Amino acid sequence: MPTALGVNDDVLHYEVSGAGPWLMLGYPFAGLGLEPVPDLPDAFLAQLTDHFRVIVVDYPRGVGRSAAPSPDVMTVDNVCTELLDVATAAGADRFAYWGYSWGAVAGLQLASRTSRLTALVVGGWPPLGGPYDDMRAMTAQAAADRSLPGQVLGMVQGWDVFYRSMKGWDETALQAITCPRMCYVGADDVVVQHGVTVGVTELIAARAAELQLQEWAIEVLPGLDHGGAMTNADAVVPSVRAFLQNALGNEPTTS
Repeated sequence: MPTALGVNDDVLHYEVSGAGPWLMLGYPFAGLGLEPVPDLPDAFLAQLTDHFRVIVVDYPRGVGRSAAPSPDVMTVDNVCTELLDVATAAGADRFAYWGYSWGAVAGLQLASRTSRLTALVVGGWPPLGGPYDDMRAMTAQAAADRSLPGQVLGMVQGWDVFYRSMKGWDETALQAITCPRMCYVGADDVVVQHGVTVGVTELIAARAAELQLQEWAIEVLPGLDHGGAMTNADAVVPSVRAFLQNALGNEPTTS
């Protein structure tokens, strides 16, 4: 399994498969042995690698074989740096990025900071009006829960650092994103954890007109909640694949 060196020269593991334009799958399409869906990457890869050269990175830190998070490493700046480090190590100068939930938040940050993205897919998260204060409260509670399995605890502690590092961030930074972009959500996406409730579908619907004016493609998947739209490859991949094929039609292919 190839590796890249991230912040502090810590090792980040990734895999590359398929042929075609470059596509990085962010969280949760990541890692080996990530419970409760350890085979999640394969379910999506099976419908992508015939047309895309796909990078799957064990990330965030603490997932799979990548280095564990250390105090204050998982800031927004460092996360974006490390994702770009992986793309560079894989040989992808320009690439599309697809993430879900926290992986979608990371993708928004990445796309607003680099011109290397050819397309952006954001799943299970509102590109505009994101509930970042709610996520700070949720992840702070989760990071203090010592009953969580070690791998999961390390991951949520990294998220806690990430969201705290975003405090004061101005959403207008997203206006810098110029690549083709899509967001999708389950029609019944409501996340309830650690006493915090986030209605993702409702938040996207509230800003749908503004998103469309900013040239976001929007897909609402009937009958799916947050977990369903994360794991149901058969329901999710066709529309995302069509969007990416259209967006990357003129991108050079790699065999």
